[in-house]
Amino acid sequence: MDNISSKSSMQSYTLNELRPARNLVLSSMGIENGVPVPDDVQFLFDEAMKGFNDLAKHIGLIKHINNETFEEILKGKGKNENKIPLQGIVAKASHLALFVFILGEKVSHEIQQRIRDKDYPIGYMLDIIASRSTELATVVQEKRFMDNIGFVSNQKALLYSPGYCGWHITAQQKIFAYLKPERIGVKLNGSSLMSPIKSVTGIMVAGDREAHNFKNNYNFCRSCKTFSCRERMKT
Repeated sequence: MDNISSKSSMQSYTLNELRPARNLVLSSMGIENGVPVPDDVQFLFDEAMKGFNDLAKHIGLIKHINNETFEEILKGKGKNENKIPLQGIVAKASHLALFVFILGEKVSHEIQQRIRDKDYPIGYMLDIIASRSTELATVVQEKRFMDNIGFVSNQKALLYSPGYCGWHITAQQKIFAYLKPERIGVKLNGSSLMSPIKSVTGIMVAGDREAHNFKNNYNFCRSCKTFSCRERMKT
């Protein structure tokens, strides 16, 4: 596997890159394109987006690694399912990198404060906007990763995070030990959950598109409610 650099690289993003479109946010509320948006919902969206624009601070950290390093990270605390899709996916990968993204403490604090103040509508809308922005950060970084290593049409990069598809959440501890994302403001608690809550971390895997395709017939797939992996494979 060609490992470009072992050094971690700070990533910055513009607000335009990671500001979710109105239709994307409203679709999370069940309001699809073409459906009239009630005035009160539009007001909530405008107010929440203003808060997001003022408070969001997008920072990422990425570090290329080799298979040997990832094997150690994959083990986590030894609580993974016996067999997980990521093992086969990484075996076919051309490049790997650890990645962490943080939306910033201020946005998370504002969401929590709105909820404490029982201002649920704005808090809920801001939470959706922040979640969508975090998702966009993953998509943007996947593209950057491919551009960095040299894009090939039949290849793609996807981020895989602990806590999904049989990879136990405790692997976060190994990722933090290697990447040290505390320097950009991300912390890990005793349950291996990140703070601020609008953060994401995992392994960026680049390889042939087919390498990311797996049958969702694992035991843990039975409890999955979204099957979002199928949508990711299509892109």
